[in-house]
Amino acid sequence: MAKPIITRPLPSNFQSKPAPPNVPMYPYSGDLWDKFEQFRNDPQLQRLVEEDLQKSLVIRQVIQDEVDRTFNHTTTLLNVLLVVLTAIPILTAAGFWFIRRSVINQVLVEVQNQLQQEVQLQFDKTIASELRTKSTRFEQEIQTLRDEFSTQLQQLNSDAQSEKDTLMAELEKLLPASIPDDISPDLQPKLHALTQQLRNLKANHGRINFTETDYLDQGKALYLEGLYPDAVEAFAQTLALNPSSTKALLYQGMSLTKLQQYRAAITQYDRALMIDRSLPEVWCAKGMAEVKCQKLEAAITSYDQATCLKPDFYQAWFGKARSYALNDDTELALEALETAIQLNPQRCLEGAKTEQAFEKLRQTSTFQKLIQHSP
Repeated sequence: MAKPIITRPLPSNFQSKPAPPNVPMYPYSGDLWDKFEQFRNDPQLQRLVEEDLQKSLVIRQVIQDEVDRTFNHTTTLLNVLLVVLTAIPILTAAGFWFIRRSVINQVLVEVQNQLQQEVQLQFDKTIASELRTKSTRFEQEIQTLRDEFSTQLQQLNSDAQSEKDTLMAELEKLLPASIPDDISPDLQPKLHALTQQLRNLKANHGRINFTETDYLDQGKALYLEGLYPDAVEAFAQTLALNPSSTKALLYQGMSLTKLQQYRAAITQYDRALMIDRSLPEVWCAKGMAEVKCQKLEAAITSYDQATCLKPDFYQAWFGKARSYALNDDTELALEALETAIQLNPQRCLEGAKTEQAFEKLRQTSTFQKLIQHSP
């Protein structure tokens, strides 16, 4: 809908001026005026004029609308600008507040961290100082206790060492120079009591010093008690201190023979003979182990070595006779047996009557004469 055309009123001081005198109302000639009147009264012309006026009104309306639209847009822009200008200080203040708050928070965090570090540092220093003080005091107390314990331990070890020396001296008095075939019945309980005291002493005082001789005597006592595994261990301790101890090798071989470990025993005998081949006891003991291994020829050779080194060694002669008998050499068996009986009639006659290897020899007249005519 087109807006009405706004007409402005004439000013109040406006006065129309009358036409000047002697001027005709229609300054045109009669013919021209008639034509003008014709044009004026012409319907087509009137219609064109009206259309022109109408177009003029439309154009004026379009112009008016464009002016209004431009004015409204400008007004809107001005309003937006006013809002923006109004909001900028608010936003600036808000931004400044947020920035200020962030800076304050950052400063607070940094100050808090510094305070924590400082407090932690002071705490660490205090704790470290207290720990050093307590540690020093504790070390002093520990050192005092250590010194007291060391003194008491030395005293205990000294007492234990003295007790050990006393027991070993008593044991040495009871033991023979070499291991005999048998011992008296009243000797074994005494040996057992002494070896038991030595065990208890070692269990309670591990730092007691045992010498090579101490282990050797202890092993001999254990052997005579029939405690052959313990004897093997004692002789091993002797060999740990002195690998060249032929007595320890001999006695350990004898203990292994009692345990029926004949090959291990022969190994120990060979070790002793590599050190010293002039040991008749070792040759004799080796011959006994070789018989158990069914090495009769080797056993006879070992017994020969023993009798050559010690002609009155009756155990070697008896062992040789036994080896010959097992090898079915009756004549040499009887000769060796006769020599053994002459050297020790009591032991060898008893053995000749009971030894299973002499079963065939007992059926010969020579054996019977030997038994009857022996002293």
